[in-house]
Amino acid sequence: MTTSTDATGLPDITATRDLMGHPRGLLYLSFTEVWERFSFYGMQALLVLYMVDQALQPGHVEAIAGMPVFRAGLESVFGPLSIQALSSQIFGLYTAFVYFTPVIGGWIGDQVLGQKRTVILGAVLMALGHLLMAFEVSFLIALLVLILGSGCLKGNISAQVGALYGKTDSRRTRGFSLFNLGINVGAFLAPLACGTVGELYGWHYGFGLAAAGMVAALITYLAGGRHLPPDTLKSRGTEKRPSLAPGDGKIILALVGMLVLGTFFSTAYAQEFNVMTLWYRETTDRHILGFQTPVTWLPALDGLFIVALRLWPSGCGAIRRRAEPSPATWSRSAGGA
Repeated sequence: MTTSTDATGLPDITATRDLMGHPRGLLYLSFTEVWERFSFYGMQALLVLYMVDQALQPGHVEAIAGMPVFRAGLESVFGPLSIQALSSQIFGLYTAFVYFTPVIGGWIGDQVLGQKRTVILGAVLMALGHLLMAFEVSFLIALLVLILGSGCLKGNISAQVGALYGKTDSRRTRGFSLFNLGINVGAFLAPLACGTVGELYGWHYGFGLAAAGMVAALITYLAGGRHLPPDTLKSRGTEKRPSLAPGDGKIILALVGMLVLGTFFSTAYAQEFNVMTLWYRETTDRHILGFQTPVTWLPALDGLFIVALRLWPSGCGAIRRRAEPSPATWSRSAGGA
């Protein structure tokens, strides 16, 4: 293994290949995402049950800071909300903003802090958010911190994957595919681990395990720092930024409008994961060989199927020769979710 330098004198990370012919930085970014998604989906698997069974119940909901104002705002739009309906609205809004805030986090990474520091900030915020879930009073604050943390981390870490490769490097699509595999491995393992612990031993233990996963993600990321691409942040005044071409402003406004509309769509769409979990608990027989499977195992199937379908072509030579899917078609690599 050799390491060269590029024209700027910085290490040329594209010349270092360690993971199936890919830059070593991909290994660290992929495992960072495994742990980050373990943290994210571990908490999310418990969120619905925690709200319906405890946090939003009388005697508990009164302790949540800001809940009276927040609930009044929702009910002014949707009318009186039952516990389950309120849970669905909270879950939907939380998920929608998790998908929207990477736009803000990407701007911070590009213009203010740089990608590396923004990812670190996001990881710290997400770990803090999971820890705040241990206290009922900080429930809404915890969700807000998690939204901000995910926004800082997600867009910037994906950008770093792309920066590992040159613009014409044919390995880039395959690199994103491997990165996406790590995302779904974490999404598969999280409900099995955090969900089981939360259901059997207490909600806050499950949230604590999710926080531990986020700390593991931060440690993994810091350990691979020297293998990651340099930030694209430019020093103020050292380089003139290109001006917008005629018509670019309309394109940018259109993209922002699409993101806003997508946020509203995600608010409604994400509620299916709330409703499905409760329906599964109430209407299905979860006994397998005398063991009743935890409700939180249901979300693991999503990650399991994606990982299985991702690995299966790799073992079939004829299928493997097919063109890789475009990164734009992947369900998890850009979002959350």
